[in-house]
Amino acid sequence: RRVRQSTVKQMKKQRNYAAFWEWPDKDVKEVGIMKDYLAARDVRQLPRYVKIAAFKPDPPDFVAEDKDGRLTAIELTELVSKEAIEANITASKLEEYVYRDWRKEEVIAAIEERLSDKDGKQFHGGPYSEIHVLIHVDEPVISPSEYGSILEEVPFAPRRQISRAFVWFSPGEYPLVELRLGKHSSSS
Repeated sequence: RRVRQSTVKQMKKQRNYAAFWEWPDKDVKEVGIMKDYLAARDVRQLPRYVKIAAFKPDPPDFVAEDKDGRLTAIELTELVSKEAIEANITASKLEEYVYRDWRKEEVIAAIEERLSDKDGKQFHGGPYSEIHVLIHVDEPVISPSEYGSILEEVPFAPRRQISRAFVWFSPGEYPLVELRLGKHSSSS
């Protein structure tokens, strides 16, 4: 089978930092992430969806249907250092590669930022019974052994639209951590 020239060019541009889920084509990348996410949900024994499909126009990235016919919007986002990606683009020797040395407060702030961004989107389609955000993390120093339990305990700000949020680590066992989103107060 021959590889198209455009695919070869895209692959040459592929980043070499935090690249576990990276793929030259965004749609292919998102489908791969979703397949792996569904497997991680099974490991956590979360309810299965009877149907899931990519959704256009985005957002959401995917729409899932449960056995009762309820729809869940699923939005994907990545926690990665854009600065480290850019700094590694031209690296060719091991000593030229760099990584972001994340601190706990920076990780939490980055997650809050991504949740806030996704919560501010106008979701097409629906109505949705729930909106989920999946934050996939491929940073070498944000490990599940260190951050899994931390992120399970941190209370994140309440969201207007997002009902559940997950952080998913790579590579290895792909631990899936559900974040504790604050509750909205019922007083106005």
